[in-house]
Amino acid sequence: MGSNPSWLTRGEENSLYRGRFAYSLAANVARMSKRILIVEDDDTTVRVLQYALGENGYQVASAASGQLALGEIQIREPDVILLDLYLRDDMNGPEFLERYRRSGGRAKVIAISGATRSDPMTQELRVDEFIGKPFDIDHVVSSVRRFAYD
Repeated sequence: MGSNPSWLTRGEENSLYRGRFAYSLAANVARMSKRILIVEDDDTTVRVLQYALGENGYQVASAASGQLALGEIQIREPDVILLDLYLRDDMNGPEFLERYRRSGGRAKVIAISGATRSDPMTQELRVDEFIGKPFDIDHVVSSVRRFAYD
């Protein structure tokens, strides 16, 4: 610990190193933390996803409509988007996805929907994964992890 000024007591020197370590650790965690955007209009589903992803160290934002999601993306580009296909408001999931991709968005997109892959709405989708509802939360978290660090 010799590079610290000699006037520091042993306790102060240890405290300084703990402080540096805590700062270093916090900076590394912030760098490693990936941002997830949930585009979903069902409050219960949003809460479940936010809790599970937050507990796994992700920064989680949510938007209840496609328009709000486009605004959220302007603030900060997500690493992964969890997208419900049947949004109740201004635009459905595929419309949001088309506008997002057309604007140059590069985040991985996981569609989470009650629709099936045989549903006409899902046929032309350019998504990285499709997860049906009801979903297994462990499967969703695993998929997010795989795409966030891809």
